[in-house]
Order: sequence, then C-alpha cells, then structure tokens
Amino acid sequence: MSTPPSPGPDDAREPAPPDDRDPGADPAGTPAPEAVPLSRRPAVLTMLALIVVCVVGSLVMRSMNGWLNQTSVFYVGLPALLAALLVLSRPATSAYGIVLKGTTLFLLIATIFAGEGVVCVLFAAPLVYAVALLVAALVNTVRKGGRGARVVAAPALLLAVASTEGAVPALTLPAENTVTAERVVAATPDQVRAALAAPLRFGEPTGALALGFPRPLVDHPEGLAPGDARHILFSGAPERAAPLHGHHWGTAPSTLTLRVAAAGDRSVDYVAVKDATPIATWLAWRGSTVRWEPVAGGTRVVWSLAFERRLSPAAYWTPLERAVAQRAADYLIGSLALPA
Repeated sequence: MSTPPSPGPDDAREPAPPDDRDPGADPAGTPAPEAVPLSRRPAVLTMLALIVVCVVGSLVMRSMNGWLNQTSVFYVGLPALLAALLVLSRPATSAYGIVLKGTTLFLLIATIFAGEGVVCVLFAAPLVYAVALLVAALVNTVRKGGRGARVVAAPALLLAVASTEGAVPALTLPAENTVTAERVVAATPDQVRAALAAPLRFGEPTGALALGFPRPLVDHPEGLAPGDARHILFSGAPERAAPLHGHHWGTAPSTLTLRVAAAGDRSVDYVAVKDATPIATWLAWRGSTVRWEPVAGGTRVVWSLAFERRLSPAAYWTPLERAVAQRAADYLIGSLALPA
C-alpha cells in the first residue's frame, strides 16, 4: 500500500475549533478574580480608619478645656497617640503616607470644628507633623525587629517625657521672657513723652502679626502718672455661620489693662493688671518698659515687653513667642502718635 503524500504548505488548513473559555479569563485558563466590594477596598478602609481616628482625636481635643490644652500633652502627646494608632492600623509599608494624611486631616478638623484660629494651626502644624513622623519611624523600626528595636527605647523615652512637659510643676521649664525693640524717630524726647501719654494710633499689622492674632483697635490711656491705667481694646474672632460659629476666642472685643508703676522724664514702666484677650491663652504679660533718649537725627525709643510663656514644649514655643512679641514691641513704637 502506498503512503499518502504529506500536505503541502499550500493545502487548506482545517478551521480551529471554537474557544469556549470566558473572555475575562487569562490565556492560561485562570478565572478572572472576583470584584472586591467597595466597602472592602484597602483605600476605602484606610480613609475610614483615618476619619475615625481623627474624629476621636478631635473629640479628645475639645475635652481638654483649661490649662491642659496649653501643655505638651496637647501638642506632643495627643499627636503621638494618633500617629501610633494610624501606623498600627495599616501595613508598615504605608505608615508614613497614612500618618501624613491622618495628621493633615486632624489639623483640618481642628481648624474647622474645634474652634481653633488659623494662627494656632499654622504655628502648631510643624511640631505636630514632626512628632507624628517620629512616631511612625519608631513603630516601623520596632516592626523590623533586630537591634533596631532596642535603639528605639531612648527616643521613645524622650518623647514620652517631652509629652508631659507643663502638665505638672516639676516638669515645667522656666517661662519668663523679655524682648526689646528700638527705633530712632524724628521727634524730640518731649514729643515722644507726649505721644506716649496720648492714645496710640494702631495701623494694619504686618508680618507675623497679620497671621490671625487679635488686633488692637483702640487705646485709652489715663496719663503717665504712677497709678494711671491704660486700656487697650482688641478685636474678637470673626463671625462664622452655624454650625461652625463656635470659637474659643469669642467674637466680642476684649481688653488688656496696664498700670503705670513708675514714670520719669525719659522712661515709663507698666505692669499688667488684667488681660481678657485671647493672647492670655498663649502668654501672660508681666510688664512693659518704654525708654527714650536723644540721639543724632532724633530720639531713640526702646520698648521692652516682659511675659511668661504658657505653651509647652518650651524648646518649640519659646522662640516662636519671642519672635512674635518682639514684632509686637516694634509695632507699638510705630503706633506712637508723633508729629509728621
């Protein structure tokens, strides 16, 4: 029997059988993965965790009425706790991103709902972010294990101690500060003294003073004799629509009262008698001294402000409060009603 010839390249090929596999399956025949419900997707779960932690943190923050919300418990301890909860709620690979998102959300909630002024959040934000990222780094190091876990003990202990600064007298660092500003003005010493006895003319604040601090509106001096008072009226917080109308400053104007302790031809010393302004939650004015002397081209005016810092930790808040107070002293010199 003869062998049939092999098919040549030009011979017609038989059609391939139809493919009955699911179009959604991969070529290897593996079935397509089932769609994950929206409520179980990692991104959604992450955002829900962020919202829960931040809302709880905001409720805790609102409950810290009185002196506690001026201490490191508020500015260091609370952010550290929130950061730890956020890191532990998600894998370590996303710890820093979760912490940054959660911290930002927490600060936004504080700005909108907790009655904090924008200036409070602006000044506290760098400290809060630094603490949150430090905690994320410490937790990640512990997760990796090995010798790195033991290295965490020292910074973790320092962070715990820093979180309690200001909470009790034994953990409160010295808070007294004095700042000074000076200018040479085109006026005689007698004109400077007369301007100091008259109401100050407050202009529009600039620089750090324009970030949202209460603004001085009107000055009511009684004179420069010992015992005379000086009442400075400050603005309240801006009105906000419900349900965001609450504000820890209050919207009504408030007054700072100073009294002349001593006065001479070239100096006046004031002591603070009463401060009902929101500034009293950050620092306590102790006194103010104004001195002037004739120099070439006019009169040198030196204005000093003494205050006690009320915010902790000291390492963070002292330089900030000193810088703002120094700007305030310079602003007061510029407010003297000197002849043009």
